[in-house]
Amino acid sequence: MDKATLSTFSEFWVTGTPLSVQRLPHLTDEEHDLFIYLMKENIRLEQERISYVYAIRYIRERYLSLNCEDVLLNHNFTLE
Repeated sequence: MDKATLSTFSEFWVTGTPLSVQRLPHLTDEEHDLFIYLMKENIRLEQERISYVYAIRYIRERYLSLNCEDVLLNHNFTLE
């Protein structure tokens, strides 16, 4: 998730359950920063309420223009 998505759907924010997880290994730096912010502010986004139209448009714009190697490298996966 990114900050734009979080802001776009702010009406679906809820108070979350505190987490003990400090690091999620497959996040980009931007995603990790947002994760830390959400954790500190105890904010959760009810993701099931994000429209399919928004999700499909986001995926098309962000990922379909990249080749598979770019996606893997940007998410800390290896091609082994």
